[in-house]
Amino acid sequence: MTRLGYPSVMGEQPDGPLFFTGDDPMSVTADLLNTIDLLATPADRLTEQRHLRLFLEGHGYPARPVRTGDLGTVSRLREQLRAVWQADDLAIAADRLNSLLTRHRPVPRLRLGPDGADVEFGDRSAPVRAMIDDVLGALLQELAAHGTARLGTCVGDPCRCVFLDRSRNRARRYCCEICTNRAAAAAFRRREREARRSR
Repeated sequence: MTRLGYPSVMGEQPDGPLFFTGDDPMSVTADLLNTIDLLATPADRLTEQRHLRLFLEGHGYPARPVRTGDLGTVSRLREQLRAVWQADDLAIAADRLNSLLTRHRPVPRLRLGPDGADVEFGDRSAPVRAMIDDVLGALLQELAAHGTARLGTCVGDPCRCVFLDRSRNRARRYCCEICTNRAAAAAFRRREREARRSR
C-alpha cells in the first residue's frame, strides 16, 4: 500500500483521497476505510461529493451519478465497515457484517469472462450502490474464506489505517512503507537514548 496518491485523476487533488491499493473489492474496502488517515491534513479525505467521485473513478466505477445523500451514506458505511474490520474475533465481525448485509441487501451476479465465471456484486449504472454491494460482498467472502486473519490495522501509532495482509505468514504490522520507516526511526532513537543512559 502506498500513500503516494491515486493515479493521474486523483494524484493532483491535495485534499482528496490518499490511498490506492487496487480496484479489487477488498482493496476498495481498505482504501475506503483509509479515507480517514490520522497522519494526513485533513484527516478525513471524504468530505465533499467531488472526493467521492474521485474515489469512485479511481477504483474503476463511473463517477456519476452521485446523488444527494450518497456522501453521508458512504461516510456512515465507512465507520460500520471499520467496526467489522477491527472486530476482536470472527463472531463479532460476522454479527456486524450480517447486520450490514440485512440492511443493504447486496445483489450477486454471475459474470462470465475469458477465464470462466465469477461472482460480482452491484450494478455499475448506480456506482455508489455498486461499490457498497462490492465491498459488502467482498467482506462476506473474505470472512468465510479466511476469518479475520488477514484484516490488519497499522500499529504505527498514531496511524490506524487498515490493510489486507496477503503475506504468507500473516506477519505484516504496518500499512505502508512510511509507517514502517517511522517505526524503525523511532526504535533507533529509543535504542540511542537507552545506550546513552547506560554509559
